[in-house]
Amino acid sequence: MESDMTVREALGEDGIDYIHWQLSTGGPLAQVLRHIDLSVGRAVTLLPNRHQVPPTKLQEGGDLSASDAKLIARAAVSKVMGHFAAARGRGWALSEDRYGSGLGRYFGGPNEGRSTRVHLAKVGDRGIYYLVDPIDSSDAEDFLYAAKDRANVSALGVGGIDDRDLSVVDWESEVLPNVADHVRFIIGEAFDETGFVFWEGSLSPS
Repeated sequence: MESDMTVREALGEDGIDYIHWQLSTGGPLAQVLRHIDLSVGRAVTLLPNRHQVPPTKLQEGGDLSASDAKLIARAAVSKVMGHFAAARGRGWALSEDRYGSGLGRYFGGPNEGRSTRVHLAKVGDRGIYYLVDPIDSSDAEDFLYAAKDRANVSALGVGGIDDRDLSVVDWESEVLPNVADHVRFIIGEAFDETGFVFWEGSLSPS
């Protein structure tokens, strides 16, 4: 693959500030994640190599092509899959539904002609999309679709959530209080909603 068709990671303090803002405007998952010290990690976004300077303002000035978006999506799936592989069967992903669980009909069943393991749980009047190991790349694609288009924040973690039938668990009292202690990645939708900002904890798998 030619160098101008690869994806690199670039961002910095603006990314951490953006994640802070996302957490301050979110629902129950975001409020739990606000307790994490983001200064001990780093924030990156995915950008094709031919773009020398990342947008100075997230959500503005991206000017990315359709081929760029495909590269970013592929790299984002690889990042999520790498996390799950490193979790060795103890990984999970959660994503808020900022539209009041209005997308529930799309998950827990066929999606674009294939089965998906993205499920929807309820926390009060809000929805949480979730995945628990093992997953494959189509699961990661489905999850990132929900994260990009329908969530304010998402989180990937190791430990703290087991493989019970989470659809019958009291999420507010049994799951969310323990999430922040096990998070490895926080994901926010990035500039122009064509990419993602990833905050990675200092102990995150590469």
